Amino acid sequence: LQQPAGPRLATMTLKLGGSTALHLAAEKSHIEKHLRCMDLLLQCNHTPDFLCMKDRNSQATALEIAEKKLQSAVKYGEDGKAEQRAVDLLRLYHSKADCLPDAEEGGGGSSGARG
Repeated sequence: LQQPAGPRLATMTLKLGGSTALHLAAEKSHIEKHLRCMDLLLQCNHTPDFLCMKDRNSQATALEIAEKKLQSAVKYGEDGKAEQRAVDLLRLYHSKADCLPDAEEGGGGSSGARG
């Protein structure tokens, strides 16, 4: 942190690590502890660039991952309540950060500001 680029490097490391944790929590949001983890991560960082970071493997945001999990749960006859809570939580933080995806992008939101 004492190097000229130290604070910026630390911020980038935390953001990348946090977004990876957020994506994993979205993937496993049907498990209560992962949903709580997602909530804690979002309380710590809910900036548009953090919320809209894409997973390096799926190229999807946490919201897109959660929406896909919800669709899958419904498709296979599960109740989808936990998955719906994850989607609702992510949409809440997206709306607070004014970065809900456009409806034509598959997110169903209205603001359109993407990172």
